[in-house]
Amino acid sequence: MPNHLTTTFLLVITLILSPLSTSYAQDDDTMAETVVHLLSYVSMDYPGAVQDGKIIDEQEYSEQQEFSAQAYKLTEEGTFLSPKDKEPLLAKMETLQQRIDAKKPASEISAIADAVNTAIIKITGIQTAPKIWPNLKNGKALFAQTCAACHGKNGHGDGQLAESLDPPPSNFHDSELVENFSPYRLITVSAWGFRERACLLFLLIIMK
Repeated sequence: MPNHLTTTFLLVITLILSPLSTSYAQDDDTMAETVVHLLSYVSMDYPGAVQDGKIIDEQEYSEQQEFSAQAYKLTEEGTFLSPKDKEPLLAKMETLQQRIDAKKPASEISAIADAVNTAIIKITGIQTAPKIWPNLKNGKALFAQTCAACHGKNGHGDGQLAESLDPPPSNFHDSELVENFSPYRLITVSAWGFRERACLLFLLIIMK
């Protein structure tokens, strides 16, 4: 029997990959969701890049800079916020980039990223919960079809392609990895990828 984390992930996979998903239907919503996902990644993974003011993982740190800059650019160029709402959020995002460059503590980085995300979700009305409850049986079938090759039959990150991937696929049984995940965060991670760039590209191909 799957544990709670596995069950939740399977339900999210169903929501993302089924025809019922509408997350790609509107350009503004898609762009806002992308910004939220990028900043969520920064908030969660920054501690793996910087500790005590020092870089501990050059690749991860580079991604933190890249994703925070990309989130700023999408927000600046997008139309999902009014000029009045956009100005203060861009200021916060600029501060975020500066503090990442200065290798500030993770608590400061997360506080800013999470505050911007909360504001974007509130202003845009992005759906943070499914309108229709996903079917677990469908989720299992979709996981086997689209995810198991890398993440393994039971989601332990031990699929047949796992050894060829760097970084390796996530283990969905790792409570430390997902303990801070909300259902919405699982949705965005499933749709846009999380660490595994191959996962991101694969899902985008499937959803076309």
